[in-house]
Amino acid sequence: MESSRAERDRRRFRRIAAEIELEVSRLSYPTDAADKSHGHGKDIGQGGICFRSTRPFSADDLVVMHLHLPGWQRFRKGFSTLIDDERAASPLTAIARITWCGRTSAVPFIHMGAQFVNIYEDDYDALQMYLEGLA
Repeated sequence: MESSRAERDRRRFRRIAAEIELEVSRLSYPTDAADKSHGHGKDIGQGGICFRSTRPFSADDLVVMHLHLPGWQRFRKGFSTLIDDERAASPLTAIARITWCGRTSAVPFIHMGAQFVNIYEDDYDALQMYLEGLA
């Protein structure tokens, strides 16, 4: 029984410790600017991120995340990244599902885990190469 639990708990992708600035908001239409929260990533992998925020979310909430990963843009493909300075400085945008939430001793922060469910394919490829460079 314990071995099956251990297999379920094992992550599909390795996580890399990294301090990451991010903005997160509940995925909704119309979007609500007041719902945006700033947070800090603790670790990140190809499949998701662990972060802390003052705004609580619930498990299974879908959120939009804007991840500020310094230098990730250099791994993007395409000519536009060479001539479009605004796009080259943009954060990585992902749709994610909150998988767990928990309060910490560092009140008022809430630690959460999120699984990436949708990222543009080229951006995901750039994220993979960025993470390989951090490892």
